[in-house]
Amino acid sequence: MQIRPNICPYGHTANRALDSLPRNEETPVAPKDDGKFTIDDIICPFQRAAYNEGALEVDENGVATNLPEVLREFAGASWALTGVANHAAKKLTTGGDWSAADARTGAVHMERAPIHFEAPSPFDYANRAEVLIVTDIKRGDLAALAGAYARLIVAAQGGTLGLFTAIRRLRGVHARIADRLAREGLPLYAQHVDPIDVGTLVDIFRDDRHASLLGTDALRDGVDVPGHSLRLVVMEGVPWSKPTVLHAARKLAHGGSAYDDLLIRGRLAQAFGRLIRTHEDRGQFVLLSAAVPSRLLTAFPEGTPIRRVTIDEAATAVRDFENARIASHVPIS
Repeated sequence: MQIRPNICPYGHTANRALDSLPRNEETPVAPKDDGKFTIDDIICPFQRAAYNEGALEVDENGVATNLPEVLREFAGASWALTGVANHAAKKLTTGGDWSAADARTGAVHMERAPIHFEAPSPFDYANRAEVLIVTDIKRGDLAALAGAYARLIVAAQGGTLGLFTAIRRLRGVHARIADRLAREGLPLYAQHVDPIDVGTLVDIFRDDRHASLLGTDALRDGVDVPGHSLRLVVMEGVPWSKPTVLHAARKLAHGGSAYDDLLIRGRLAQAFGRLIRTHEDRGQFVLLSAAVPSRLLTAFPEGTPIRRVTIDEAATAVRDFENARIASHVPIS
């Protein structure tokens, strides 16, 4: 029998069959920490726990009949819901403001207030990371953009993840710098250019510390490359939202420009999050845009050094950062 839960208070129909999951689990399976968040990360693990504990009732047609009641009973008290909500909320809070996390997870619709929990980051961002905002690359100048990418990749001697918001610009930059980098002994791979799936591209990138990889939001939100193979993240600019009709409606319904800022900070945080994956990691995040409002800088972890520099200064800083690592004999992992 396949269970088809009713529409939940979050406005979402769970698309997983609960009776296909293992019975009698002691704890629900936690969401994957891959940088991506979907509403399934909240509802389905909770339903799994409720079903395993015998709290979720199912009729003869395979429909969960008491999901709203179960949610009301457990919300704010159940270890199952609270644990998953905390995991998801850490992706959504910005600057200590939980209201956005409550809204986007649907917690505002619950009768009981959610339990909030926040733990400090285990990473030493102040000493192991740096944000450089390059202010002299003119928007729309593809040649200057490509030149900046090439200089930064050479300065870091590879190990660079280049992120783009448009496939056309990614391809244009790749076409201009791939041969130059190859002559330097620095392989360059690119999503939407190389006829290889993203997972294989990431594996190739991970295995060659002199390689670099260009990509779009799939790499921004889901790459896990710990160690020296990823020591520099370069983003072509602020990831502004596309002015679609749907976005305009959402923006109107959720607070105007504050909603835009929330989305942009989330994208910047995800991109920066590719850089430091373990206690031993260190690296730099470069944003190639002069138009970076200070209000968006809260996307980066507290204590992370942030500097506005020219491309010449950025290339020197990247080179010095790598030379300092070599001089200090930091082992390559």
